[in-house]
This record gives sequence, structure tokens and C-alpha cells, in this order.
Amino acid sequence: MSFPYTYSDKIYFYDNKKSLSSIESLIVKKLLRTHSFTSADSDKIDILKAHSPFLKIPFLFEFEIISGEINYTIHLDQLLKIILIVIIFAALFSYASLSFFFWFASLFSIFFYILNIMIINSYIHSVISNILEKNKLSVSEKESLSKEQETWLNDKNRCPACGYYLSDIDLSCPECGLHLKRSRHTIPLDTSKYKNESVKYHYKKK
Repeated sequence: MSFPYTYSDKIYFYDNKKSLSSIESLIVKKLLRTHSFTSADSDKIDILKAHSPFLKIPFLFEFEIISGEINYTIHLDQLLKIILIVIIFAALFSYASLSFFFWFASLFSIFFYILNIMIINSYIHSVISNILEKNKLSVSEKESLSKEQETWLNDKNRCPACGYYLSDIDLSCPECGLHLKRSRHTIPLDTSKYKNESVKYHYKKK
């Protein structure tokens, strides 16, 4: 199943050479021991059951760890059932017009659904981030750079985005078009070091 039955997100972290299986077992162990998570499937340790901090709505939580990131999915079947029950209950005891009830049901469903996703996702993110940081696995907001990208960033003669070799007169990367943070300067009269570059001079009349 996919959206709206499930909601997926990910958490990036800096891998400190621990095996992925050990990180997975660590997260499951901490969730079961120190938080209100329970095992939903004895055969799969990465599928857990918990309750939302808001109204204690039950949900299923499963995750998968790939190098440098934790991909997780929240199953929201129970939330959708609760929304449906509230709408049916309101329909039975409402004396409002049909159009008013339609708008009320639509707005309530959207608002209540989004609110719970935000709360549950924030709760999971904070819990897992705390577990990672307490076990010396620093959380990052974006995917860690590869060794090749780190080399590009440390080399001023290469484009930090694609690694293309740059000249002193390039204000943007000729390969990918990335704007370079270099101040414009006047081309010097000595062009001996620009053997492979085509330089054009423009003179303006005063």
C-alpha cells in the first residue's frame, strides 16, 4: 500500500564503520526497551507497533537501513479508520445542510490527517535521532558526501559539483554551469599562463 495508507521518510547519519545489522538491532533494542514500541511481527524485527503522542492513535512502523540513511515507513490504516468513524458519527447526528457537512468532512479529514502525520513523523525522527547520537552516530540533514566529492571540494581547480577542471578565468563551470563564488577581475595583459584559453578583449570608448 502507498499514500494515504502509508507515509515514508528518511534520516541521514554519518556511518562510523559499524555494520548495518548492528545499527538495526541497536535501534530496535532501544525502541523496545526505552520507548512505547512493541513487536508487531515476531519474524521481522524491523516492524514495530507504537502509539501517537497525540490521542494515542496506534500505527505500525517499519524501517530499512542503507549505508548512511534509515528509510522508514509509517502505516496509517488505523488513523484513516478513525477519521471515517468520526465522519459517519457526525453524519448521523448532524442537522446541517448537505453542502455544509461535505465541506466540514473534507476539511476535518485533511487537517486531522496532516496533523497526525506531522506529529508521528516528528516523534519518530526525534526518537531515532536521539538513539543514533547517544551511540555516536551523528545525524545529518543531508546525505554524506562521497570521497570523490570531498576531493572536488578541497581542490580549488575543480568544480565542486561535477569535478570538471577549471581555469582562473571561469566564472561558472563549463561542464555543468554551476556559478562559482569568484569575484570578477580584469584579465591581466600577461596571458602566458592561459595557453589553452581563448581570451577576448573588449574596449569601450569614453
